[in-house]
Amino acid sequence: MTDVLTSEIHQELIDRLGYIQVTPKKVLLVGEFSLPERRKIEAIYPKAELHADLLSDKSDKSDKNFKTFEVIVASAVSPETPIFSSFFDRLSQGGMLLFSTFGPSVFCPKLQERYPDMHDTGDILWNLGFENPVMDTEFLHSTEVVFGHAWKPATAKQIKDAEGSIRVSIEGLLKSLKLKR
Repeated sequence: MTDVLTSEIHQELIDRLGYIQVTPKKVLLVGEFSLPERRKIEAIYPKAELHADLLSDKSDKSDKNFKTFEVIVASAVSPETPIFSSFFDRLSQGGMLLFSTFGPSVFCPKLQERYPDMHDTGDILWNLGFENPVMDTEFLHSTEVVFGHAWKPATAKQIKDAEGSIRVSIEGLLKSLKLKR
């Protein structure tokens, strides 16, 4: 990815942060954001701690950052379930993921199936438990870039299994009862 394209993608993500109403305490930046780009994000969220992570798709549940970020901004991520699942795990309840990825038209036919279109990316987010996924595509320098955002539910969802039983996590149940573990 060229520096010009990277800068344009980052600026588009920053612009989108400006019109999404949220006041996070902790923000995770995934990707190589420059110092001037970080300063723009700090200006949008002056009270938030900014954290950088180049390898968030490698995180595991023992990571100290598990469920602690109100906002994750991820640039040029691979739209795969394990990566989005990692982001979901690292978001606090009610947190928001804002990201960019590439659309399938960018790649040769062999790689196109690895990069789903924006509708399939939205389905991946929905199936992981994100709420209200919003996707759109822009062409920057003849490159198809998919931008999206989605929210982690403020309360845990109920999951109905194949036998018809409904499961709720202990954390979700305690939160709905306003109890602490």
